[in-house]
Amino acid sequence: MLSPLQLKQHRFTDFSVESIPTGLPNHEALVTTSSTWGHIIGDELSWKVELKVMFGPDEARKLSPYRGKVSIIGFFKVAKTWPAEKRQELVGVNGASVLYSAVREMVLIVTGRSSHGELMLPTMSFTKLIDKPKAAAPAEEKRKVKKKRLSPTPS
Repeated sequence: MLSPLQLKQHRFTDFSVESIPTGLPNHEALVTTSSTWGHIIGDELSWKVELKVMFGPDEARKLSPYRGKVSIIGFFKVAKTWPAEKRQELVGVNGASVLYSAVREMVLIVTGRSSHGELMLPTMSFTKLIDKPKAAAPAEEKRKVKKKRLSPTPS
Protein backbone atom coordinates (compact mmCIF):
# COMPACT_ATOMS: atom_id res chain seq x y z
CA MET A 1 0.00 0.00 0.00
CA LEU A 2 1.35 3.42 -0.93
CA SER A 3 1.89 6.16 1.61
CA PRO A 4 -0.59 9.07 1.42
CA LEU A 5 2.48 11.31 1.02
CA GLN A 6 4.49 10.80 -2.15
CA LEU A 7 7.88 12.41 -2.81
CA LYS A 8 7.88 13.75 -6.37
CA GLN A 9 11.42 15.16 -6.41
CA HIS A 10 14.16 16.42 -4.14
CA ARG A 11 17.30 18.48 -4.65
CA PHE A 12 20.26 19.40 -2.50
CA THR A 13 20.62 23.18 -2.51
CA ASP A 14 23.67 23.40 -0.22
CA PHE A 15 26.13 20.70 0.79
CA SER A 16 29.39 21.13 2.66
CA VAL A 17 31.40 18.76 4.81
CA GLU A 18 34.70 19.71 6.41
CA SER A 19 37.09 17.26 8.02
CA ILE A 20 38.30 18.39 11.45
CA PRO A 21 42.03 17.60 11.81
CA THR A 22 41.76 16.99 15.58
CA GLY A 23 38.60 14.92 15.22
CA LEU A 24 38.59 11.18 15.65
CA PRO A 25 36.74 8.49 13.70
CA ASN A 26 33.63 6.99 15.30
CA HIS A 27 32.86 10.06 17.43
CA GLU A 28 29.45 11.66 17.31
CA ALA A 29 28.61 15.15 16.07
CA LEU A 30 25.98 17.52 17.42
CA VAL A 31 23.14 17.62 14.88
CA THR A 32 20.64 20.46 14.58
CA THR A 33 17.89 20.81 12.02
CA SER A 34 15.33 23.35 10.90
CA SER A 35 12.52 22.95 8.44
CA THR A 36 9.93 25.00 6.61
CA TRP A 37 6.97 23.60 4.73
CA GLY A 38 3.73 24.61 3.14
CA HIS A 39 1.33 23.83 0.33
CA ILE A 40 1.69 25.36 -3.08
CA ILE A 41 -0.86 28.17 -3.25
CA GLY A 42 -3.74 27.10 -5.43
CA ASP A 43 -3.03 23.38 -4.95
CA GLU A 44 -3.81 22.02 -1.48
CA LEU A 45 -2.34 18.62 -2.42
CA SER A 46 1.11 19.83 -3.59
CA TRP A 47 3.62 20.69 -0.86
CA LYS A 48 7.20 21.91 -0.60
CA VAL A 49 9.46 21.07 2.34
CA GLU A 50 12.86 22.67 2.97
CA LEU A 51 15.21 21.06 5.48
CA LYS A 52 18.54 22.35 6.80
CA VAL A 53 20.85 20.03 8.73
CA MET A 54 23.97 21.26 10.56
CA PHE A 55 26.43 18.98 12.32
CA GLY A 56 29.78 19.25 14.07
CA PRO A 57 31.53 19.47 17.41
CA ASP A 58 30.22 21.01 20.62
CA GLU A 59 31.44 20.90 24.23
CA ALA A 60 30.36 17.29 24.69
CA ARG A 61 31.49 16.21 21.22
CA LYS A 62 34.86 17.94 20.88
CA LEU A 63 36.33 15.02 18.93
CA SER A 64 33.69 15.01 16.20
CA PRO A 65 35.46 14.14 12.93
CA TYR A 66 33.44 16.49 10.67
CA ARG A 67 31.38 19.65 10.55
CA GLY A 68 28.98 20.51 7.83
CA LYS A 69 25.69 21.83 6.64
CA VAL A 70 23.23 20.47 4.15
CA SER A 71 20.09 22.03 2.69
CA ILE A 72 17.54 20.07 0.71
CA ILE A 73 14.14 20.80 -0.78
CA GLY A 74 11.48 18.25 -1.63
CA PHE A 75 8.19 18.42 -3.47
CA PHE A 76 5.44 16.15 -2.25
CA LYS A 77 1.91 15.21 -3.24
CA VAL A 78 -0.74 14.32 -0.64
CA ALA A 79 -3.42 11.77 -1.55
CA LYS A 80 -6.84 13.30 -2.26
CA THR A 81 -8.34 10.88 0.25
CA TRP A 82 -6.19 12.21 3.11
CA PRO A 83 -8.29 14.51 5.37
CA ALA A 84 -7.56 18.20 4.80
CA GLU A 85 -7.20 18.89 8.55
CA LYS A 86 -4.41 16.27 8.81
CA ARG A 87 -2.31 17.30 5.79
CA GLN A 88 -0.05 19.73 7.64
CA GLU A 89 0.88 17.10 10.19
CA LEU A 90 1.49 14.47 7.49
CA VAL A 91 3.76 16.78 5.50
CA GLY A 92 5.52 18.37 8.48
CA VAL A 93 6.45 15.06 10.09
CA ASN A 94 6.80 12.65 7.19
CA GLY A 95 8.15 15.12 4.62
CA ALA A 96 10.96 16.24 6.93
CA SER A 97 11.68 12.60 7.83
CA VAL A 98 11.97 11.56 4.17
CA LEU A 99 14.33 14.45 3.39
CA TYR A 100 16.42 13.83 6.51
CA SER A 101 16.92 10.23 5.38
CA ALA A 102 18.26 11.50 2.04
CA VAL A 103 20.64 13.89 3.86
CA ARG A 104 21.77 11.17 6.26
CA GLU A 105 22.58 8.82 3.38
CA MET A 106 24.44 11.49 1.39
CA VAL A 107 26.58 12.47 4.41
CA LEU A 108 27.37 8.79 4.97
CA ILE A 109 28.42 8.34 1.33
CA VAL A 110 30.58 11.48 1.18
CA THR A 111 32.31 10.94 4.52
CA GLY A 112 32.90 7.29 3.64
CA ARG A 113 35.47 8.56 1.15
CA SER A 114 36.87 11.22 3.51
CA SER A 115 39.83 11.33 5.92
CA HIS A 116 38.11 10.04 9.10
CA GLY A 117 35.82 7.53 7.43
CA GLU A 118 32.06 7.49 7.42
CA LEU A 119 29.88 9.58 9.70
CA MET A 120 26.35 8.30 10.24
CA LEU A 121 24.06 11.02 11.52
CA PRO A 122 21.72 9.88 14.32
CA THR A 123 18.12 9.03 13.63
CA MET A 124 15.86 12.01 14.34
CA SER A 125 12.20 12.26 15.28
CA PHE A 126 10.12 14.99 13.68
CA THR A 127 6.89 14.19 15.55
CA LYS A 128 7.02 17.28 17.79
CA LEU A 129 7.12 19.64 14.82
CA ILE A 130 3.40 20.05 14.78
CA ASP A 131 3.14 20.85 18.50
CA LYS A 132 4.86 24.24 18.30
CA PRO A 133 5.08 25.63 14.75
CA LYS A 134 6.88 28.97 14.52
CA ALA A 135 6.13 32.00 12.38
CA ALA A 136 5.94 31.56 8.62
CA ALA A 137 9.05 32.13 6.52
CA PRO A 138 9.17 34.71 3.70
CA ALA A 139 7.37 33.73 0.49
CA GLU A 140 9.31 32.03 -2.27
CA GLU A 141 10.13 34.03 -5.40
CA LYS A 142 9.60 31.27 -7.98
CA ARG A 143 6.75 29.34 -6.39
CA LYS A 144 4.27 30.79 -3.98
CA VAL A 145 4.27 28.57 -0.92
CA LYS A 146 2.40 28.90 2.36
CA LYS A 147 4.97 27.91 5.03
CA LYS A 148 5.49 27.19 8.67
CA ARG A 149 8.94 27.04 10.30
CA LEU A 150 9.68 23.97 12.38
CA SER A 151 12.42 22.47 14.51
CA PRO A 152 12.57 18.77 15.42
CA THR A 153 13.90 16.90 18.40
CA PRO A 154 16.46 14.08 18.29
CA SER A 155 15.12 10.64 19.16
